[in-house]
Amino acid sequence: MSTVSDEIITSTDPSEENLEWIKLENDSILTTGEQLDKISTYFIGFVTTAYTFYTGLLLFFKINIQLKFFLPTLLILLPFLFWIISIALNLLVFKPNLYRYYEESPDAIKGVYRQRNTKKYKYLIFGISFFIVGILCISLALFSGTTIPSETPEKIQLIVNESKIQYLEEIPIYFINNTHMTEQLQLVSKNEIAYRIKLKNGDIVEIPNEWVQIVIINSI
Repeated sequence: MSTVSDEIITSTDPSEENLEWIKLENDSILTTGEQLDKISTYFIGFVTTAYTFYTGLLLFFKINIQLKFFLPTLLILLPFLFWIISIALNLLVFKPNLYRYYEESPDAIKGVYRQRNTKKYKYLIFGISFFIVGILCISLALFSGTTIPSETPEKIQLIVNESKIQYLEEIPIYFINNTHMTEQLQLVSKNEIAYRIKLKNGDIVEIPNEWVQIVIINSI
């Protein structure tokens, strides 16, 4: 008949170094959430600053949004869209998550804090990612915005080929006496084919580019 001998397992007290590392881990779990909250707060400030700066660029380059030009308008709005998502994700960092755990259980409480910190970190990383994508979209948005014609007619005068004056007068477009220069016109838009001009009666006419020799832009 075999017998099982009792084995006595003895334990030793942890060293001071090990205790310090355990304390560091516990402190880190407790403080990580607060640090993520602070980073998210600062980052929301960065996003709003970029939002203001980009708006200023649109105003500086006189880029206007017209819904009838869907694709360019969509590209212009992309940075705003990404930054709104970024702000929303950063706000979720502050969202308290309620977990059920056994009271008086250190391991359960520690697990709750770890889960909470992990979610905060993921929200923050995704928020930063959307912010960066919005920044990268600025150049594309500004370029596409330059393809949208201005809604505000620009004041110009045209010097045209002499042979085309009679055709333009029939529109009617008026010329300064004994010159090839038109009176002041309102330029709606220009493309590779023609100038689109708004007449005094509100009609829009197109003047072929090859008819035009010189364009004078009136600043006043």
